[in-house]
Amino acid sequence: MVFNVVFGIGRLLRRLLIVGIVALAAYVSAGRQFMPAVADYTQFVEEKVFELTGLPVNIASLTGSFSGFNPTIQVSGLSLLVTEAQIGTATESGGLVFDRAMLTLAARSQRHDPAAGRHG
Repeated sequence: MVFNVVFGIGRLLRRLLIVGIVALAAYVSAGRQFMPAVADYTQFVEEKVFELTGLPVNIASLTGSFSGFNPTIQVSGLSLLVTEAQIGTATESGGLVFDRAMLTLAARSQRHDPAAGRHG
């Protein structure tokens, strides 16, 4: 009786391990396959950033790749422009220009730091 329960749990754990490995392989394969398609979304990203910030945005290029298990998006030639109307003065408009910016999406565990009294 006990042997059957232990054997059943072992079989279940092996199956879960196999399913987990296959799911991880599918995630990495699909990510590596589709991350280069990020380049087609340059106009969409510019529009969304403008919606959120109200600043005109220009992006020279977007590239996507994987760094380990984490997807990485590289933005080249990112410029945020500020107009006189946004500043409220008649001075020369300015802007912020990034030659290259990288965004890495990584899973992070939430840990509680009792000394700080908050999650970190």
